[in-house]
Amino acid sequence: MYFEDACALARTLRLFTTTPEQCWFCLWDGYGFEGRPLVASGQAAPELEDPVPVDVRSGPRVRLPHRDYMLYEGPVEAVTATVGMGHLSQAANLWWPSDRAWAVASELDLSSTYVGGTAKLVQAIVRDTNIEALVAAPGDPLARVEEWVARWVDSAVDQLLSSGDATVETSRGTVHARLRMPTRLRAGSLETTRLGDNGVSGGLGARVARGTGAELRRVLTSYLTNDVIELVGA
Repeated sequence: MYFEDACALARTLRLFTTTPEQCWFCLWDGYGFEGRPLVASGQAAPELEDPVPVDVRSGPRVRLPHRDYMLYEGPVEAVTATVGMGHLSQAANLWWPSDRAWAVASELDLSSTYVGGTAKLVQAIVRDTNIEALVAAPGDPLARVEEWVARWVDSAVDQLLSSGDATVETSRGTVHARLRMPTRLRAGSLETTRLGDNGVSGGLGARVARGTGAELRRVLTSYLTNDVIELVGA
């Protein structure tokens, strides 16, 4: 979760608990805050300061299927305790107050954060113009592509098919894509570069098989949609 989003959400959540000064936070222990960064061969890797306090690093773990989390306690605003520190920035993945009035979950493999609480809390979050929030129901799919994202991607796919090059610019960063069209004799390729506004980058290189125009468009749309959505979680 982005720093600004976490701060805005914490302001609202504070109003909907009787224990805003005593909340619990789980931070996945696989982010690798401690240790050394990856550097080019032959260069020295400087030591990194671990932003997680020693008593938290060596303290109890919350163990869920496929995930272990470090546990710490603090006021609701402590969700951002590890944001902007070290070479990685990451808000707590799970957080809730001692009175269990609500719960927040930012799963690593999803692009959205989920908040569970009363109807009044949900309404307050949705009305907050500082964050983008939608009402979710238990049966909703985990992945949902908003219409404005689909429009961006459709436009980018048009550019790829016409010129082989396209850029999607969003408030969270930029996705640049380059397409080598498949031919009768060889497969094509798609290369994307993703750069978030927090400096975190990524991308992909994918083989693009020969097929109908509709099939090619579907493949390109799928890859670019994933890259745009990944900007949120970068």
